[in-house]
Amino acid sequence: MTTTPPDPAGPDPVPAADPGPAPNAGARPGAGPAPGADAHPGARARPGSAPGPVRVRPCREADLEPLERYLPSPGRTRRHAARFERQERGLAAFLTAWADDVPVGTAQILWQGCAAPEVRARFPGCPELNGLSVWPPELRSRGIGSALIAAAEERVRAAGHPLIGLGVDDGNHRAAALYARIGYRETGCRYVDRYAYLDDESVRHEVADPARFLVKELPKGPSAA
Repeated sequence: MTTTPPDPAGPDPVPAADPGPAPNAGARPGAGPAPGADAHPGARARPGSAPGPVRVRPCREADLEPLERYLPSPGRTRRHAARFERQERGLAAFLTAWADDVPVGTAQILWQGCAAPEVRARFPGCPELNGLSVWPPELRSRGIGSALIAAAEERVRAAGHPLIGLGVDDGNHRAAALYARIGYRETGCRYVDRYAYLDDESVRHEVADPARFLVKELPKGPSAA
């Protein structure tokens, strides 16, 4: 979810097969921003270009309004509310990163794993780090993505899982290089990541991105630190 990561700001769109929240709604870490991703008023209204210390914690219901203000969902897709509902149902952990009391990034752990059946067949029970996002772009490469990834890995490890996985688009070479540096390995498992989002006119757009699934073995013991 290290050297400074690309911290992509991709949305958590509506899954193509289901117009509502689902266990694996969202772009992979490494997806680019979707149309309308910064159309929300106030999306760039954040203090200073140099954020203070970053804190990562699970999302609370009261966080949904500032999340939409500073990290707006694309069009009429309500990414953060869908993720929070998923967390409340025990299907995910919705992590948020904050600097100077302003949200600067998000990620989620999908406990049931990647939605693609070919991935689940090869890696049953492997949680997926999904939807890694840092926004606005000028805050990338400042360690925010690294903090989210580390927090996600620790939660997965603490839950007793020996492995964590994530998907990366074929064309995102920078993200793939980062994940390799921090311990994620290629598996040869390829799939098509399908998702959809609603634009400002409520028109549904479906996307299909060729991707591959990477995994990382997590350390055993009471603490990964």
